[in-house]
Amino acid sequence: MGIDYIFLASLIGAEINSQVNRDFFKKKGLDFENKGIYTINLSGVMMKMNLTIDKHEHDEEILVLAAGEIDAYTAPKLREELLSLAEAGKKSITVNLQDVSYLDSTGLGVFVGVFKQLKANGGELRLIHLSDRLKRLFEITGLSNVMNISSTTEEGRQ
Repeated sequence: MGIDYIFLASLIGAEINSQVNRDFFKKKGLDFENKGIYTINLSGVMMKMNLTIDKHEHDEEILVLAAGEIDAYTAPKLREELLSLAEAGKKSITVNLQDVSYLDSTGLGVFVGVFKQLKANGGELRLIHLSDRLKRLFEITGLSNVMNISSTTEEGRQ
């Protein structure tokens, strides 16, 4: 592995959308069929960064299932989905983070923004099934004292 490869691949979220980038990685033995955002993990494995969002509606309550990584590249997608629900008048949004493997400050910002919007309109944002690592992130930032977060479905700050 040359320095060029390490430098380019280690750029978090290096976009593989341009033909130049795809050709570069192809020469290194990595063929990317789909355009997208890729990152290299600490083990040197290149992975496509994804976030899937599924919504289930029941009356005025919405359950959002998020899976993947929430970071600077995927957070806008989550923000758009959650804010559209809040703007549509949904009063209660519960986000299941069980399958979220990574969350950075951009992701935290999404949750703070949605929390503020819902609270201003008399609504509530609940974050459930947080891993210990994600829960610790909310505790360190003090957001666990303000927002309704829980490791399980039943718990949570009231």
